[in-house]
Amino acid sequence: MFPDKPCLLVIDDNSDTRARLQTALSDDYTVFCLPHGRDVIAQMELAQPSLLIMDLRPPDQAQRADWDAIVVHAGDKDVPIVYMAANLGLPELRERIASILSQGEKK
Repeated sequence: MFPDKPCLLVIDDNSDTRARLQTALSDDYTVFCLPHGRDVIAQMELAQPSLLIMDLRPPDQAQRADWDAIVVHAGDKDVPIVYMAANLGLPELRERIASILSQGEKK
């Protein structure tokens, strides 16, 4: 879809987190951001991301089924996932993304 940059899909319910990651990563990657939900799988099909960045756990039990479906769909499509935790800083996140993408360039 965007041959010059790998595509990342950020999935997080916190709009501030999504905006922060969009800003921090958009120089090196094409970044799409969505809250959790059923629209994520449809967006995965459209964007064909190289990597997902998502919460370590679903935000609440009501969204558990959607979160599980996203994880299964990513596995079916061989899309790696970087799970975020509150204490994961941007330098560490950038390092994880680069490491995963360097193992198999998928754009």
